[in-house]
Order: sequence, then C-alpha cells, then structure tokens
Amino acid sequence: MDFVNTFRLALLALARNKLRSALTMLGIIIGVGAVIATVSIGQGAEYLVQQGIQSMGTNAVFIGHQDAHDGRCAGDPARSADDS
Repeated sequence: MDFVNTFRLALLALARNKLRSALTMLGIIIGVGAVIATVSIGQGAEYLVQQGIQSMGTNAVFIGHQDAHDGRCAGDPARSADDS
C-alpha cells in the first residue's frame, strides 16, 4: 500500500469514529496542557526560591548537620567544645 492509500484509509477511520477521534484529541490536548502547566509552576517556584535566597545576601544562609539528641546544629555557637 502506498502513502496516499494509507492516508485515505486513516481519514476514513477518523470520519467513521468521530466521537472516539474527538475524545482522543481532547485527551491529548489536556495531557499536553497539564505537562506545560506543571513545568511552568515548577520553574516559577524555582525562580521565587532563588530570588528569596539572593535577597538575603551571600552570608545569611548556614547549612549544617543537626544533632538528633539535642536539636542544635553542629556549628551552633551555643554548643560547647565538649558537646561534639
């Protein structure tokens, strides 16, 4: 079968199954829209977090490990030398 006959057969199948074709197209459109919306929301949230961190400055964020027993960070000035 050549391309023209295959294309004609596909168009006939679409014409005979209009409701199925419409529901399939609707599902694809909703799915693509959902993916685009999800990615856009994720990028917007990432941008907001980055802006918030940048607005604090370069020396305002401290990352350290938390001791499970007393809840203080390892670099906490309230810790004494014998706590480590």
